Amino acid sequence: MPSRPVQQRMDRSGMAMLVVLMIIAGLLVVGQMTMLLIDNVAQRSGSFRRTERSQYCAEEGLNLGRAWVLAESSKHGGAIPAALLTGNPPGTGLLTDPALPTEFKTKDLCSFPSQVPTTLGGQTFYGLGGTAGQSVCRLDSSLTYCGSPPCPLYRINLVDDMDEPPNGTLDPYTDHNQTIFIRSECMSNDTQTGVALNGTSQIQDTVASMEVNEAGAGNCYGPGGSGAGCGGGYAN
Repeated sequence: MPSRPVQQRMDRSGMAMLVVLMIIAGLLVVGQMTMLLIDNVAQRSGSFRRTERSQYCAEEGLNLGRAWVLAESSKHGGAIPAALLTGNPPGTGLLTDPALPTEFKTKDLCSFPSQVPTTLGGQTFYGLGGTAGQSVCRLDSSLTYCGSPPCPLYRINLVDDMDEPPNGTLDPYTDHNQTIFIRSECMSNDTQTGVALNGTSQIQDTVASMEVNEAGAGNCYGPGGSGAGCGGGYAN
């Protein structure tokens, strides 16, 4: 049977070992919490960077679209020709039906060349696209969605503001009040962020829009208005 001093030393050794184990366990917990915190901060920083970049991307396209509306309306005495917007037959012009997503591709101002004339509805116009050195829209060699990189960083479309009379039939291809929306969608790979929704990965599109008077001259509404730009221009 061990003597009392020996027993006391063994008890103290056991207590010291327990304290050491508790300290080690505590350090492990703190280390794991620190790693989780750092990972969370990194993810938030990356999301913020992507959001900021995508917003500027959509805003750039929006500003180019507004400049195009002003320039085109000036060429035709203060308003974009209705035939160019509607087309012949109706629906073949530049106005895009939001219910048909494929039209965002086929009626993209960045898809029409800037140095070769295009004719729609009997009207000739120049777009914002083209090859490197000719495209007004900024190109990105990392994008392949257009089929022949580099592709434009954004898509720019013109959308009717649904100005039909109350209880009238909606017509997305006819403008009645010389007021339209410019829509800009960022196509950058950095902004196509996967988001978990009900367990399914979703895609976030970054879009900016602006309501403009196609006459290019004060408020947004009516043929006597002025200034191509009212109602926000913020990416969502």
